[in-house]
Amino acid sequence: MNKGKILIIDDSPTVTAMSQYILEKAQYLVFTAVNGSQGLAKARNQKPDLIILDIILPDLDGYKVLELLKGDPETRAIPVLVYTTLGIGTFSEIASERGAAGFLSKPFQEEDLIKAVERYI
Repeated sequence: MNKGKILIIDDSPTVTAMSQYILEKAQYLVFTAVNGSQGLAKARNQKPDLIILDIILPDLDGYKVLELLKGDPETRAIPVLVYTTLGIGTFSEIASERGAAGFLSKPFQEEDLIKAVERYI
């Protein structure tokens, strides 16, 4: 039995694989997307309980993806946890203003990711 569905939108194969491993080990069902466009499509199709979104993406940046998710009635209610190597500060403020539920700085510890996810699912 899984604890919930999570969509990870991140273009880094290493970070995505590590996050997916941690979350699947904690009994979450995980879907992944490598860019913003793919992430938006999967969010609409899979209806995850939480989206983990990187800011730096190859096509649409995470802020634009967040704006589009929050502007779409089908995905508006899904909490979005933004994570990035850019650090906390201006970036987390912008993400929060655009509707992010939370912010996690990369690199992160396994327990920090689990705690952040548990806060929203």
